[in-house]
Amino acid sequence: MSKSIAKLIVILLLILMPSIVLAQEQPININEFIRSVTVQVVVSVEKYYRSLTWYQEINTDGSRSEWKVRHGKWEEPERIEVVGSGFIVYSGSAPYGNELIGATYILTNAHVVSLMIREDARGSAYKPLDVFLPDDIILSTNPPGIAVKEGARPIEQQYFVINKDYVSIRHSEDQLYEVRAKIIAYDELLDVALLELGNVWGLPYAKFRKQPAKVAEEVIICGAPLGIGFSLDYGKINQTGLNLGISGGIKGR
Repeated sequence: MSKSIAKLIVILLLILMPSIVLAQEQPININEFIRSVTVQVVVSVEKYYRSLTWYQEINTDGSRSEWKVRHGKWEEPERIEVVGSGFIVYSGSAPYGNELIGATYILTNAHVVSLMIREDARGSAYKPLDVFLPDDIILSTNPPGIAVKEGARPIEQQYFVINKDYVSIRHSEDQLYEVRAKIIAYDELLDVALLELGNVWGLPYAKFRKQPAKVAEEVIICGAPLGIGFSLDYGKINQTGLNLGISGGIKGR
């Protein structure tokens, strides 16, 4: 056999090998695939807080003064994690200047990473955030919003310190290594954020289909919110074309 024929056979085998492998692969398990593209998004922060004591003084005429507040000392910081769900929307080559690099992109909710993107959401020792009793808070859904009952007084104050300039990503509950992502774009009013894992690629990722969703269509949901473990659930679409409000504009870091 000549060298040219042998070389041609090797090239043909390399071309045909992916087809042979695909033909031998088992059908995709949809539950396993959905789980494989779902991640936890973790923001690690230090929470400082102090108590507030409200009191009234008795005036000389026996009447009560207006409410006054006594501030407690700032307690030692409590290390907490703000955790939400996300899913991988792309993992492969991505443009970086005039070059192509490997990267993975994750879509999550903007409120999960709000402490990273909004300085006013963190507060400070000089401008702390007031904390109210749950009964004093009014939640509205259309439009979404939070208000405080008139006359309600905060019970404590807090602020957050972030010592990391990145978001951590967990792909499993027992993950022993740290994966860092950066926020590259977000829209707070539509509550979406896009994260990037640099130099990470080749992971399974979800693709957006071209057909629109239909009412009563069956869906599979996977998530890991509030720091709980990953879980799968099933349901059906009950509404399409929902008005999510006006975009606040896509911002990037």
